[in-house]
Amino acid sequence: MKLLTYDSDTGLQLGALIDPSRVLNLQLASQRLDGEESPNLVSLLALMQGGTGALEMTQAIIDRALSAGDETLCKPLGELKLCAPIPQPPRLRCFSVYERHMTQAIKAIVRARAGVAGLLLNKVLPLARVPKDFYQGAPYYKGNPLSVIGPDDEVPWPSFAETKLDYEIELGVFIGTGGQDIRPADAKSHIFGYTVYNDFSARDRLLKEMMGGSLGPIKGKDFEGGNAIGPWVVTKDEIANPENLTMVVRVNGKVMAETSTREMHYGIEAMIERASEGERLVPGEFIGTGAAADGTGIERWQFLEPGDVVELDIECIGTLRNKIAQSRPSGDNHG
Repeated sequence: MKLLTYDSDTGLQLGALIDPSRVLNLQLASQRLDGEESPNLVSLLALMQGGTGALEMTQAIIDRALSAGDETLCKPLGELKLCAPIPQPPRLRCFSVYERHMTQAIKAIVRARAGVAGLLLNKVLPLARVPKDFYQGAPYYKGNPLSVIGPDDEVPWPSFAETKLDYEIELGVFIGTGGQDIRPADAKSHIFGYTVYNDFSARDRLLKEMMGGSLGPIKGKDFEGGNAIGPWVVTKDEIANPENLTMVVRVNGKVMAETSTREMHYGIEAMIERASEGERLVPGEFIGTGAAADGTGIERWQFLEPGDVVELDIECIGTLRNKIAQSRPSGDNHG
C-alpha cells in the first residue's frame, strides 16, 4: 500500500494511492461500505497505532472499494494538496550511517578552508576525519517534529545568517509497532513502511557548531521547515530490500547525484536496535537513515539558492519535491 495524507475542505484526510493517478479516501470508503467511520482511519498515525489488524482492515477496504467500482470514492492525485504523511510525528530521529558521505564532506570542507595543499596535508596527517565514535555504533540525534513539511511545500530560508542551505537525500522509516531494547533479528517486525526524507541543513551554522566543539547539531539542523517528508508511505511488504534502492537528486531539473541505500555502514535493523536501547519506540516515530553518499551539496561544495526546486527520488517509493523560498531574510538579527 501507498498511504498518504491530503488536505481538504473538511480537514486532513487519509488516502491510498490505488494507481499512479487516483487516490481512494479511506474513511469515506469505510462509511459507504460499512455504514460507519473507523477510528483507525482518522489519520495515518491512528492507523499505525491500530497495529496489524488495522492495516489488514485497510487493505480489505481498498479491495472492496475497487470491486464496488464507485469512482466517487476517489480523487485525482493531481488535484490534491498532499501533506507530510504524519504532519507531526511523535518523535523524529536522524541517523548518519554512510561512511563515504562523511569522508567526502570532510574532504570538501578541508579543501574549501585550506585549499589543495591542506587537502594533501590532511592525507598525511589526517586531523580531519570520520570520528572514531562513528565506528562504535550508529550515531543519531533527535530532530524537531514540529518543523516537518510535506511535498511541494516551500522551504523557508533560515531567519538567521546563512549562505549554505543544503539538501540531504535519505530513506525515511516509520515505526509501526513500539518496543524497547529491540534485537536486530526482530527489528523488521517493528517497521510500518518507508518514505523519502529531505533533511535540509544550514551548513554555515552547522560547520560553526560542529567545528566549534558542540556536542551535536544545534541550529544547523533545527530551523522552521527543515524536515521535508513524503510524498507518501509505502508499507514494508512492498519493498523487499530497503537497503538496495536507487536514489536520485535533481535541482531545477538537473541530475545532481545518483546514489543508493546499499552503502549503509549500519543497516536499518542496527539503527532500530540503537534507537530503542533503554527507550521505548512508539508507533508513528520517524527515523531518517542518514544522507547517502553523493546525496548532499556539501560533498561538491555546491549549495542551494533562493527559488531552487529540489526533487528527491527513491526507487519503489516516489519523488519528494520542494521549492526553496524566493529570497533570504534581510539583516542578521540572530548572529
